Amino acid sequence: MDLAFLRKLVKNMEWVMKKKTTHKKTGYELALDDIKHGRIHEYNNLDEFIKEIENE
Repeated sequence: MDLAFLRKLVKNMEWVMKKKTTHKKTGYELALDDIKHGRIHEYNNLDEFIKEIENE
């Protein structure tokens, strides 16, 4: 009911109502953002990686 009233008011006052959309980042965009902000770590081999995750 309130939304219908708002739409009628907007139409009568000759205003413009737009739906705000947000852009949801893809996995690729998130990965590029991680690289850009230095949130990556490289390991020389698998053993280093395993030691790192076991210590957490």
